[in-house]
Amino acid sequence: MDMLMKDRDSSDKTGEQRPNATNNIFLLYSSGDLTSAQMQRLLAWMEETARKTGDDDMMSVLANIYLSKTDATNADYRVAMDYALKSAQKGNPGGCFWVGFIYSKGYGDIKKNDKKAFTWMNKAAGLGDKDAMNMLSDFYENGIGVERNAKLAEEWKNKAGTGQQE
Repeated sequence: MDMLMKDRDSSDKTGEQRPNATNNIFLLYSSGDLTSAQMQRLLAWMEETARKTGDDDMMSVLANIYLSKTDATNADYRVAMDYALKSAQKGNPGGCFWVGFIYSKGYGDIKKNDKKAFTWMNKAAGLGDKDAMNMLSDFYENGIGVERNAKLAEEWKNKAGTGQQE
């Protein structure tokens, strides 16, 4: 855990891009291999890192973590949305996905809003997020937040790599 945190910190100091550093930290956090104390320490470190650096990838990861808690409360969903919005406002596809996902489900006191969900998924898909492309396909297929459109549904499935290839 400490080595992953140091690797991530060193990329902040040197400006070197290490795209897997944040993902590796998330994988460790969600692996189930950490004690409760280690998870709390790692979460606090991730939040501090996101706050200090403004890292949109870290914010997107934090949105996922807060949203995925098994005992999530309204406050957790609000924290997830806050991180997702901050990430999305920086143009992060994952942040856009999480904002759209939260609106598509309606968690806690955040009301379900299909039009907002569609708008954010469309933005995430346009930025290359494969999960958003799949959800956008479902939105078009089922008329969620947008008029049904089988052609666009299939196009988005194909872009995501899950559709039928001709």
